[in-house]
Amino acid sequence: MDELELLKRLEQRDEEALNLLSEKYGAWILKIASNILSDRQDREEVLNDTLLDLWNSIPPEHPENLLAYLTVIARRKAVSLYRKTQTEKRQVLREALPLSELSELVSDSDVEDELGRRELSRLISSFLRTERRDARIVFVLRYYYMDSVSDIRTATGFSAAKIKTLLHRTRNRLKEYLKEEGYWL
Repeated sequence: MDELELLKRLEQRDEEALNLLSEKYGAWILKIASNILSDRQDREEVLNDTLLDLWNSIPPEHPENLLAYLTVIARRKAVSLYRKTQTEKRQVLREALPLSELSELVSDSDVEDELGRRELSRLISSFLRTERRDARIVFVLRYYYMDSVSDIRTATGFSAAKIKTLLHRTRNRLKEYLKEEGYWL
């Protein structure tokens, strides 16, 4: 069943559409969650919460790309649950949270503020459009999908050294770009 049919069924409040969505995109949502959360039950909670948020948002929302829409919801749910468990348990991810690599570029107050998030998102998107394709792909895999270097190596065929070099250089160029654009570091 294609995305348009699934969206139509969701708009008609057909509960079977959720089962079909789970079958079609459940593994993808769990992968997004597993890049952030190590606990299986937490990942399943993200899957369920993502489907519930989708159910509650359609209508009125009508996303043009259902997979991208689900990815954004799943990522937001996983990061939120990670932060909650970090506060409660003070645990560390199986691999350092990739966004910590960007901590010198982004202040916590900007990430917490909706306007700051939007501006930062706009600037990063604008910056990435100027980057070479390989640097852009590696950057997005690491900092949006939160893939490990090993996962990126598998997906791209690049060596770990090349990936780390691309990430380091891209972060440095991003830092300079943000300074040029007047973003406070």
